[in-house]
Amino acid sequence: MNAMKLSNEYLALIRRFPLVPIRGNQQLHEAITLMKELSTPGRLATLTNSEGDYLDVLADLILKYEKVHWKSLAATMTPSQTLNYLLDQSNISQSELARQTGTRQSHISEFLAGKRNLSQANIVRIAHFFNVSPSAFLSGTIEE
Repeated sequence: MNAMKLSNEYLALIRRFPLVPIRGNQQLHEAITLMKELSTPGRLATLTNSEGDYLDVLADLILKYEKVHWKSLAATMTPSQTLNYLLDQSNISQSELARQTGTRQSHISEFLAGKRNLSQANIVRIAHFFNVSPSAFLSGTIEE
């Protein structure tokens, strides 16, 4: 088995927030804060591959924690209804959301129509844009 060389950027992120299961609200807050820092549009565009990998795993950990501990948050609306509500309340079009988040407009449209799920990366970007929990867009499955 070949050992993967870990970049300094990745190691710095690991030192700041180790990739271990989240066990409480304080850890969740720290993880979300770091996720938001890494997923701002300007920062997201400059992530190295190892930083992108770190962000993917961090988002997995956040989603796993929220799915278990915050089940009732999304109980009244489906994920697509939640996004539709947020778009309506913010008076933002699908195309504007796509532009602001780097998500394909066709993916947003298909998600709202119930034809596809959002990818984990799109969940993170859209949740960050609306300043909501990523769990608001979970439907049980996430596309790779």
